[in-house]
Amino acid sequence: MNFEWLLEESQANKNESVTPRAAISVRHPLRRLVSAYRDKYLGGLPIDAYNDTYRKKKYLIESWYVRWYNYWLPVLISSGRVSSEHLYATYNNHSSRFDFMHELIITAYGGYDEILVKNFQKATFSFEQFINHVLWTHELKLPDFHWISVFKTCHPCFYHYDYVIHLETVKEDVRDLLSLTHIQDPDKYPFPTRHVTKEGTSSDASYFANIPSHVMQMIFQIYALDFKLFGYSTYV
Repeated sequence: MNFEWLLEESQANKNESVTPRAAISVRHPLRRLVSAYRDKYLGGLPIDAYNDTYRKKKYLIESWYVRWYNYWLPVLISSGRVSSEHLYATYNNHSSRFDFMHELIITAYGGYDEILVKNFQKATFSFEQFINHVLWTHELKLPDFHWISVFKTCHPCFYHYDYVIHLETVKEDVRDLLSLTHIQDPDKYPFPTRHVTKEGTSSDASYFANIPSHVMQMIFQIYALDFKLFGYSTYV
């Protein structure tokens, strides 16, 4: 979530007697996964639906080919629809060179493969395939920023955060933060209109209904510290 407006306003209202504060924005781990699936994998639509009309409707700027290399081709590989031979050969020879999956994909599979794209331009991805892909990227230690554990990216045990802003209660949390930073008239700022509880919604829960219990246990293990540190239950 973008809080640049909050930073700009706090700087404009600087008070030297106020101690600088740090805040972290978090979201329920399982709801993050549902959101990533809906966004990056079109909620199960064929990937050729990601056209100019779709992007304009959703206010998206990533090109089709960025999505192809960053998200769709990796799942085609992890689900076995595209051979993983090149990927593992590259990974075994140069694993220390890569921090994220898309770096490995581009190195292993090179430039644009017109035949491969043509063969899979109507590919779809189920939520279970996406979840298995998340586990695969975790096993290879090449996660994606959109679903990596917040604990691993923001290091809350090493950096002191004075405030935790939960996306599910963002209006209340940011209002509290504004009052403590002496910013006037908090109601004039651009808060999201959707309000959800920390346990998510029934529509989010439905995505996990058919995920095997042993797979869910592995997901819980990956995000265990996010659940614990930020006060989330394992229900969604």
